[in-house]
Amino acid sequence: MTAAFRGKNKSYMGNYTRTPEEEKALMWCFKNNICITPRQTKYGEKLWYIDIEKGIFFDSSIPQGFGVGSSGALVAAVYDTYCTNKIVSSSDIPNKSILKLKNIFGQLESYFHGTSSGLDPLICYLNLPILIKSKENLGTVGIPSTVNGKGAIFLMNTGETGETQPLVQHFLERCKEDGFRKMLKNKFKNIESHLVILDNLFKTFKNSLSEFDNEHGFANSRARLRMATLYQVAAANSGIVVGTGNKVEDFGVGFYTKYGDGGVDISPIADCTKTQVWELGKYLGVSEEIINSQPTDGLWDDGRNDVQQLGMSYEDLEKAMENKDDPNYQKYLKIREKNLHKMNPIPVCKFNE
Repeated sequence: MTAAFRGKNKSYMGNYTRTPEEEKALMWCFKNNICITPRQTKYGEKLWYIDIEKGIFFDSSIPQGFGVGSSGALVAAVYDTYCTNKIVSSSDIPNKSILKLKNIFGQLESYFHGTSSGLDPLICYLNLPILIKSKENLGTVGIPSTVNGKGAIFLMNTGETGETQPLVQHFLERCKEDGFRKMLKNKFKNIESHLVILDNLFKTFKNSLSEFDNEHGFANSRARLRMATLYQVAAANSGIVVGTGNKVEDFGVGFYTKYGDGGVDISPIADCTKTQVWELGKYLGVSEEIINSQPTDGLWDDGRNDVQQLGMSYEDLEKAMENKDDPNYQKYLKIREKNLHKMNPIPVCKFNE
């Protein structure tokens, strides 16, 4: 996108030198099999420049920043117009193509603002409702029409700007949590569940520390707010906080937040590998949807999962932990070394008596 809009004073491909930023954008396009950078016409002029000189603009009655898809429509329009090898929209488009489009749109829209899930431009481009079964399982769905149906959808202008991605992430997490709570209630009658929404508390916390802005730090703060909440609930019930970390996370790569999800009283499955946890879940009758869902800590606005953060799957990590000759062993060690400060005892300054 950058390369498409810059250097307007030069109209020929032969005498134009891209900046490092433009070159990076171009390489990303090539890697994703997309051509939305300036391309030649039969006279050697750039297509983007011709459009801009003719007065190209984006017209929308939706104000920017209202979280209802104006930027998504723009991204979809750019992709549809300038991509030379685009994925064609159809009612039976396969899941693999939908995920690829979502990834492309997410990166394109993120160039304009914040971090995008890619869902808004995906829906605009396909012009079809999207059924979200999980982060990795998306599909199209038709909307049944009835004459005497119940319910209605209202679109109201609150006058406030908003972001779509946090709502999408919250929806996905709630779906997973609701399914898990329902399973627990049905199988174990002595279990109670309580939903505590910490969104506003975290927003206040983040605003109060805006001068100390750090994305990774705020992500860990989410885990620490959860920990504080769990200990308050435990105290009110004369109970303890139970950890859910497994052997790979707790003792292999240290994939947890210090004084966050690492702050617990007991860790009943900390000696089990992730594979053993999955097997235990099957034995206990946990639903396949929960067992097969992408592991995620839910700490990031863009919804990144554990594999994306670690750069390795849990299966590969387990193999590397157990075998020094494994091809991923050095990669595993590199991840582990960064997090040893969590797994090792806290340094104590000792004085000679």
